[in-house]
Amino acid sequence: MKTYRLNFLVLACFMINNAISQELELTSKDSIVANSWIVGLGYNIVDDSGDVFDNLFSVEDQWNAVPYPSRISIGRYFKNGIGIEAIGTYNTYKEGKIIDGTVNAEETNYFGLDTRLSYDLNKIIGETAWFDPYIGVGLGYTDANNQGRGTYNAVIGSRFWFSDKFGLDFSSSGKWSIGDNATNHIQHAAGVVYRFGIEKELSKKGLEKLAVINALEKENQSVKDSISRANRAAEEVKVLADKLAKEKEDTLLAEENARKKAKENYQRNIENAVKELGYVYFDLNSSYLSREYKGLLDKLA
Repeated sequence: MKTYRLNFLVLACFMINNAISQELELTSKDSIVANSWIVGLGYNIVDDSGDVFDNLFSVEDQWNAVPYPSRISIGRYFKNGIGIEAIGTYNTYKEGKIIDGTVNAEETNYFGLDTRLSYDLNKIIGETAWFDPYIGVGLGYTDANNQGRGTYNAVIGSRFWFSDKFGLDFSSSGKWSIGDNATNHIQHAAGVVYRFGIEKELSKKGLEKLAVINALEKENQSVKDSISRANRAAEEVKVLADKLAKEKEDTLLAEENARKKAKENYQRNIENAVKELGYVYFDLNSSYLSREYKGLLDKLA
């Protein structure tokens, strides 16, 4: 009875653990993109007024943009949070905008080619799945206001992912001229990004869930082993009981056979004894036994 009660409790624990394991099954939400390529297409806005960070939102006077996609980028992003990117941009300095501290008298073109090394801030603040802020530095070359210059760049931005592949990218870059022949300027960007060559891994929460699942699976295996041991023990008890019953049966059978054999021997001995006495005879024409044969009958009795 105790064995059956123990097996029932062990089986109940196994069923509960198994149900919890199924509820904790890993899903796509438990994975994050570790490595990928990203291409982007969008718009860029240039503020080359020469006042550095003053009047950052003076759209009418200082922002320059074109009404069609004017920015293209491609980059490779790694598991450690580092990203390497190449960016090409085109823009137009509008007539009447403030450029290098003066009102622009005629429309001129803007060309930029930049390289950038960025770092995914989610590696510090924790994975947020859809929100992907970053900072970066880089070098580039810009031809603006009929003047070429190399630049040191710094960027802050964020991507917002709708899925593993598609998202939006917003950023603002400061570009400092290498040398004194041109002013520094700011470039804002917004566009659509697409990820490909994706390699995924479990997120921190996914790893924690996997650890729980592994622990439950280990516990389930331990429960299975306990059930197996209990079943083996019960089988061994049954085998031992059957063996003892068989031994008892064999002993009783042997005793019965011994009794039969003893009885048979006893009867055989009597028969042999009777045979050894011989026969009793009457004398011719007489109904009386002689003394000799009377003694033989006494022996027989």
